Amino acid sequence: MATTTAGGGRRGGGRAAVLAAALALALGAGRGPAGARAQETYGVAFGDVLAKGVARKVELTKTGACLCDMTAHACDGNCGCDPDCSEAEKGLFTGSLPEAPESPTLQYCVPASSVATVNLPKSGALVTVAREAPGKDFLAELLCVASDNNPALGNFFRDGGPGSAAALDGALAAAGYSSLAAPSTAASGGPTSSDVYKVGDSVRAVFRTGYDAAAPANSSALAADVEARGGVFSLPVAAASGTCDVMDVVGFMYNVPMDSAARASGCERVAASIVDACQAAGDFSATAVTDVKFASTPLGSPAFIAPAVTRVQKLGADGRLSAVAGGAVPATNLACAMGVCTCQNALQAVEYTITHNGNGVISAVDAAVVVTDVTSSTTGAAAVRQDYKVTFRSSGTTAAAVPNSGSPGYKTGYPVLGGVQEEDPGSPKVAVKQFKGGLPVPAAGPDGLCDPTAPSHARFGVSSSSSCHVPMTLAQLRTFCTSSSTYGVDLPAYLAQMRAAERCGAGVSDVPARPLPVQLLNGLLGAEAGGFGGKTAYVGIWGDSAMGNVAEWLELEVPQADDKMSWNEATATCSNVITGVRYEFLTTKIGAQTDPQESIAYARARFTSGDWTFRQPLRGSCVQKFHLQSHVEFAAMDQSAVENVSPPTPPLFSNAPDDFFYPFA
Repeated sequence: MATTTAGGGRRGGGRAAVLAAALALALGAGRGPAGARAQETYGVAFGDVLAKGVARKVELTKTGACLCDMTAHACDGNCGCDPDCSEAEKGLFTGSLPEAPESPTLQYCVPASSVATVNLPKSGALVTVAREAPGKDFLAELLCVASDNNPALGNFFRDGGPGSAAALDGALAAAGYSSLAAPSTAASGGPTSSDVYKVGDSVRAVFRTGYDAAAPANSSALAADVEARGGVFSLPVAAASGTCDVMDVVGFMYNVPMDSAARASGCERVAASIVDACQAAGDFSATAVTDVKFASTPLGSPAFIAPAVTRVQKLGADGRLSAVAGGAVPATNLACAMGVCTCQNALQAVEYTITHNGNGVISAVDAAVVVTDVTSSTTGAAAVRQDYKVTFRSSGTTAAAVPNSGSPGYKTGYPVLGGVQEEDPGSPKVAVKQFKGGLPVPAAGPDGLCDPTAPSHARFGVSSSSSCHVPMTLAQLRTFCTSSSTYGVDLPAYLAQMRAAERCGAGVSDVPARPLPVQLLNGLLGAEAGGFGGKTAYVGIWGDSAMGNVAEWLELEVPQADDKMSWNEATATCSNVITGVRYEFLTTKIGAQTDPQESIAYARARFTSGDWTFRQPLRGSCVQKFHLQSHVEFAAMDQSAVENVSPPTPPLFSNAPDDFFYPFA
């Protein structure tokens, strides 16, 4: 096969019960897994894009100096070394996050003591200092250590340099490694006694029901209503079963999810009756997102700010988002026919953007809403996966906040940054349009079918394997195998037909387009134009690679898909089907042995092939499930030779000042 670089609250009977008992805000919404919709990307501001990419220069002994800076273009609360934090924002900090491990040091100029001996372990980066009482002579009382010629700074990983296919093959053959991603917990804020919000404070809020709309926004009646309801902005989180259960308080300047490592930030909203849930006050109502007002300050008589709806979209059955006419949040509508009911415009996602002035005062709140349709039997139970997101930003910030996966090196369990090439039509600038959630991996939906609307994502250092299935009848498999490579319908459209059909797929003659893994990734890794097809795919070298600097990204090596299938009628077998995709990464370390920074030196994607045989006894029109597999594998570059780094040898004589021999020339 030729290889090329291809372009490619617990559940209640109604919304009021939910909010009064647990939510205190009347959201009636949760958040599903990150990336629960078709793969989205961050926008590119070409004004910030470099005309020519510049490779990052890493200073060996100082890499990883601000590990708590995990968001680009936004201040991370309590991270004192974050360059995006203004001095005013730092004044709102309520603590200090770890920035970087302290470098080993000696203590100098200590009164009544002196450094007598220094023991430098041969294979370590730590320094052990032994002291002796100073002598009583004149010089011992006056002199102390002002500087030293420490013969070693410690052990460091040298930069392994760029990787290659051969190096990756060797590392995979030697030993890969895998791990489980560390769990992430949502932040919660406590009560505050300050007249401005501090980092981690709960955000004061009020639900629309119960106050006089004609009363002033800062009236005492509103404040009393806030206290009566708990008065804090909360969001539902998933119980062990995945359903919406308890509430988490949102802390000021703590984004939700907290960082890009969060696998899921929400829950499955389950209703005992779709008829009840689809009412104006039901669990599926999307209008609840505007029924909450946020207090500008935590105490006194603040202004209460209603969210401004900036975008309303509808998630279709094919996983694509479309704008809702008029831009207003639509009311739910129940439509029933032939024993099936559909709740139209049910809440699927809400994203709040809370803007503050940098001094602890909230000045604006925006809300972006996604609705969808939920189907069930006439009186049966229904469920919808609901997403939520909260982002805090300082007024005057123009660039969108983008979560990082490290600073600068990747953290284990955080998403591998991925994106596609984006060009500026008016200039030679090239950027990387970064995927939200990380590099997508084909995955299954709730019913096990391969679902383009629910991709998984590659996570650094976490080798994984997963599968999903595509149903086909014998006739469909035959057509799929024998038709041309351009034949077939989009996979989302095909899956929608199969879900709506009877168990044996009666009445469905269409087949999905191929290759199926490319279809699942909206064209990514494919050469055909459409979606992300025909665009060069990239992965971030570092956990904080910038979209505007293409030199901080690696082209993902992608093979040319061998899509030449063959059909055997006697055995009902389709041979050489592309049945999956495999991502492989070569990683490297740089920096101190005690705290190395990890990066990606080489990355590639490979398609896997196999045979599909139709074995369903009822060969007439019954379907059989055919499985696709996805694999993610990480292997570390051989860097067993850790080098000890020493400072340069000092000069025998210090440099004399220019006028040392004055008045002589």
